[in-house]
Amino acid sequence: LDHPHLASVYDAGKLPDGRAYLVTKFVPGEDLAAYQRRLRPSVPLAVKLVCDVAGALAAAHEQGILHGDVKPANILVSREGDAYLTDFGLARHGHAGSEAGPVGGTPAYMSPEQVASESHRVDAQSDIFSLGVVLYELLSARHPFPGRNRHEILDRILHAEPRPLSESEIPAELGRCCCRALAKRKADRYTTAKEF
Repeated sequence: LDHPHLASVYDAGKLPDGRAYLVTKFVPGEDLAAYQRRLRPSVPLAVKLVCDVAGALAAAHEQGILHGDVKPANILVSREGDAYLTDFGLARHGHAGSEAGPVGGTPAYMSPEQVASESHRVDAQSDIFSLGVVLYELLSARHPFPGRNRHEILDRILHAEPRPLSESEIPAELGRCCCRALAKRKADRYTTAKEF
């Protein structure tokens, strides 16, 4: 994969002790999770960061690669304020899986189809949902599906709607874009990362 906002993978292999490794592009900066803890980005910067990642996802999806674990810890922010999608450790080639079963990912950023272990339905729209969670957090400084534990979070992803974003701070159209990315039904979600 090659895209200006992907931390490209240059090599992969196994160490003598059996551990796998990846050699990727070095991005001086910090991951988005650390960046968010340090400061809350402005709305225009939040949109720019998500657009950078959406472009990277679009490039991956066009090559048939699903990331499977889009979250702030897997997005690097350079000193110049550019975002880079990294950590393709759970990525898979191809569109939806062929059968139901466990699906990898970080619970708080999983799509409803990942939570339901419907691997046959996991595709590019699942990555878009996860990026929608990232956008919601950037805009509101809170998670769209909060819970006291993993079970509560997963239940809310499946059954609860996120608290509406404050229209006094966020343009209404941007709020609608975020809600569409977070739609429970895939038919109501953006079809491609480029469209998002």
